[in-house]
Amino acid sequence: MKASVHFIMLNTANSQLREDLPSHEVASSLSNNLSKKIDQSVNFTIASPNTCSETPIHVLVWIFSAPKNFERRKIIRKTYAKPSLFLPLEVRFVFSVALITKSMVTQRKILKEQNAYGDIVQDGTFQDAYGNLTHKAIGMLKWTNIYCKDVKLLFKVDDDSFVHSTRFAKWLQKFEDTNSWPINSVIGKLVNEYDAVNAWYMQCVISKV
Repeated sequence: MKASVHFIMLNTANSQLREDLPSHEVASSLSNNLSKKIDQSVNFTIASPNTCSETPIHVLVWIFSAPKNFERRKIIRKTYAKPSLFLPLEVRFVFSVALITKSMVTQRKILKEQNAYGDIVQDGTFQDAYGNLTHKAIGMLKWTNIYCKDVKLLFKVDDDSFVHSTRFAKWLQKFEDTNSWPINSVIGKLVNEYDAVNAWYMQCVISKV
């Protein structure tokens, strides 16, 4: 498993935080324009709506997973995806999968897994495929806005990544102790790829936004 984290975001519901953002007006404008271009339809065939209902949640960790990766999800649940490891912070974990069209057997196993653990969110608006990861990310934001919009931190990893729970917990606790949760932060050194034939190609206009 590779050790990598892709991005984290913060819900900016706190008015003081909004005032402290130097480019809040610009960010709001970009967000409003983007929301008009995103399909607003919602169809979660598995929603797990009670994930954030019991108590205020500090951190919601989204783990992007392929439907067939049952064993990976099992290992993750047994290792770092345990809320008890992060107390007194309230941290929750959900596995994100999308529509399965070719195997009803896999879908039935997903439903059985959900009945056992209650930590799966399945977006039914698109097929689960590598090329649809952007749609999965949008679905993550839609779901969070509906079911967990007061969460302080949104954190996304893949099911082939591993999170060091002890270090992660200490890192999160620092933000809680200082009440300075990061906003729209990126972890790691990212290099933009401008070669159009590369799988990770990014247009200059996008990378500068």
